[in-house]
Amino acid sequence: INYAIYAQKHDEEVSELVNDIISYRNDIRARIADGKRVAKAEKKAFYTTISRDMMAKTDECFAKLSELVKA
Repeated sequence: INYAIYAQKHDEEVSELVNDIISYRNDIRARIADGKRVAKAEKKAFYTTISRDMMAKTDECFAKLSELVKA
């Protein structure tokens, strides 16, 4: 969003990336909510997996944004 503001242009690929991030956020929220159903002994592994997935997705999105900004 900041890129669009500072570049003062509408970039369809950036919009798609933002939509992808919003969709992923919703998916993560749903996964976290499902943690209530996970056995107590498995909760730490469950949330560790979510944390790793979030970090991987964040890295992926920043890499995509970096490529879009270079173009």
